Amino acid sequence: MIFLGPYALGAGEPRLRFCTLKGFTLVEVLVTLGLLLAIALIAVFTFFSSSSVTQLRAAVEQVAGDVRMAQDLAVSERTRYSIQFTAGSPSYTLQKWDTATSAWIAVSGTEAPPSLPSSTAVQSVADITAGILSFDSMGAPYEGAGTGTPLVGTGAGGLDHIIISSGKAGRTGEVTITPGTGMVEINR
Repeated sequence: MIFLGPYALGAGEPRLRFCTLKGFTLVEVLVTLGLLLAIALIAVFTFFSSSSVTQLRAAVEQVAGDVRMAQDLAVSERTRYSIQFTAGSPSYTLQKWDTATSAWIAVSGTEAPPSLPSSTAVQSVADITAGILSFDSMGAPYEGAGTGTPLVGTGAGGLDHIIISSGKAGRTGEVTITPGTGMVEINR
């Protein structure tokens, strides 16, 4: 506040008048900018780290959904369907058993599964022979090439696992298949 003197108003009687200065000091401005920058950096870091975790979750959901779809197609069309996974690859193949040629035929078109997000990949197909999981016309799971052998659950907890990893997040997600019933679950 600045004192302007007793006759600042120009009137006949003396009055004290103070003038207030409005504004911010340089220190206040710098502290405010520093706080805003810190909040912005935290928000950006959180967004990018949660983005890769979200992609991993989406990839796990996609694999589980495609395994369920293969099982549903096998039951509804009364024929064998399989999914072939390749460790380290973001893509996998849906195949249908052709009884006329006694061979697997890759499914194309709307039923073909899309690739996983680029930052994710199937890390391993634990306990499933040759990375091939198939379902018979009753929905029971099998493993291996050709007509396969019944899934016996040699993995942890008597289940077989498809493990999906995210290079960016450094995390994994797991899809488990129960032998006999073919029930598909997601372990987070």
